[in-house]
Amino acid sequence: MTGAPKSTKERIAQAALSVLRRHGSVGLSMRKVASEAGVSLGNLQYHYASREALLAGVVDHHFGLCQAALTRGLTKHRGDPLLAILTVSLTDQHVLEVARIFRELFALAEIDQGVRDKLRTYYADLCAGAVDQLLETRMASDTRQAQEVIAVLTTSIEGYYLVGDATGVDAEDMVSVLHRVALAMLAPLEGSPFETVQRA
Repeated sequence: MTGAPKSTKERIAQAALSVLRRHGSVGLSMRKVASEAGVSLGNLQYHYASREALLAGVVDHHFGLCQAALTRGLTKHRGDPLLAILTVSLTDQHVLEVARIFRELFALAEIDQGVRDKLRTYYADLCAGAVDQLLETRMASDTRQAQEVIAVLTTSIEGYYLVGDATGVDAEDMVSVLHRVALAMLAPLEGSPFETVQRA
């Protein structure tokens, strides 16, 4: 994939993600990341003074990649925001590639408060945006209803990333299942463009 040359900080963040994928959170060391990025340990420490600062930078970089992948995917889908969110989250290859690293981020969150706080903020922002979409398109009658639907979908999507291959339900079918579940949770609103959506 071609594009603008990466800054040293981007190269370091990419290298740290690569080390996380191969060695897990326990194997993430400043020396390994410096070697992977092709920079000196001193240069890495200039950009990220500590392992904690490096982790914070990695998480921010990863969330940026994830948001970009989601945004690209969502621009391809119009109409029902629930179907768009589900389709992109569960079937878009760019999103799935980025989502793989979340396993390591969740493991890191168990031992690092900074990563835990960043994950919480990321998901809070992601859920708030999805809730806003449901309210703007009048699919949800109120904020609480939208929050409940998004909570069910978010936890289901994340769970599917972890164990989906063991369920016997492929990603496309899971999109359909979760879409039906979400629609069943939403009361049709009079005059809503989604009022006549099949709820089978």
